[in-house]
This record gives sequence, C-alpha cells and structure tokens, in this order.
Amino acid sequence: MCCAAGLPMKVALNQLIGKAKPDRLLIEPSGLGHPEEVIAVLSGEFYQSIIDLRATLTLVDARHMADAKYREHETFQQQLQIADLIVANKSDMYGQSEIAALKAYLNEMHLQELPLQITQDAKINTEWLKPNAKFNQAVWQEQPAVFDLKNETQPIPDCGYLALGQQLSGWDSYGW
Repeated sequence: MCCAAGLPMKVALNQLIGKAKPDRLLIEPSGLGHPEEVIAVLSGEFYQSIIDLRATLTLVDARHMADAKYREHETFQQQLQIADLIVANKSDMYGQSEIAALKAYLNEMHLQELPLQITQDAKINTEWLKPNAKFNQAVWQEQPAVFDLKNETQPIPDCGYLALGQQLSGWDSYGW
C-alpha cells in the first residue's frame, strides 16, 4: 500500500482491511506521507485494536550520502528517526566508503544505535519485520480533525457521496 497520511489513507486502509483481511500490511509512504503522521494514524485509537504495529524499516541507498539534498531533506531525516531498522539497499552498486558515509551520517543524527542491515535487490529477511515498533504513537505537530461519520446525520448530496477535507501542516487531505 502506498499512501500519504490523512483521510484518503484511512479510507483506503479501511477498504483494504475490510475486503482483503491481510495478515501483514507493508506501507511505503513515499515522499507524500510524512512517516510520523503515518505511524500516528496506524497507532491511533481507531486502529489500536485492529493493527499490531511492528518494526518500521527504512530503506536507504548509501550512494546518496554524499548528496546534501538527501541528507538535509526533512522527510528523509524523519524516515531515519522513526526507523526500528535501517536497510542499506543496492549494496551491489557501492562499496565500503559509502557504507562508512552512511554510518557517519547516522552517528551525526544520533542514530548510531539503530540496527543496520546491508542488502541488495530489496531482499528483506522477514525476521526484521517481527519486533514491536518503537513508536506507539507519534506526536502530531498539529492535531488532526477526526470525523466520526457513524454519528453524522447529513443527507447525501445530489452527487451521491459525502466529501470531507482538512488542511494539516500545509497538506490538504480529502476523502469521499
């Protein structure tokens, strides 16, 4: 599942859980989903009895450690900070100097204690997914609005559906 945190993610997640009833769900938030917010949604009150949140893996291409654009990007830093495990992927495309640069960067970020696994072709050992996540609940910079549609008595508009939206931390979120 690929997502951005917010109402559309919740709608998609509810549909996926309701229809597919997955045993395991892997979420790749890309650049649109702030990792802390995704974890806050997954560990929030609504999903606590539904989702058993486990290890958060952050995949890194160590070749990018020389590029300040990556090192200084807020979302990249947040992905590392919320990780339970760092996975240095594409290791067949770089050498020990790039791994050393990654370790130095993790040290600079005060993340040197995080486990680091080196892999290629995105091969992930399923054992890496089993530990409990270190974040039970991420802290929102702003508190999101929670819509309880079960208790709403709004008439269905002529278009045939209800639409809700909100803006949070400069991002717009809409759901139908």
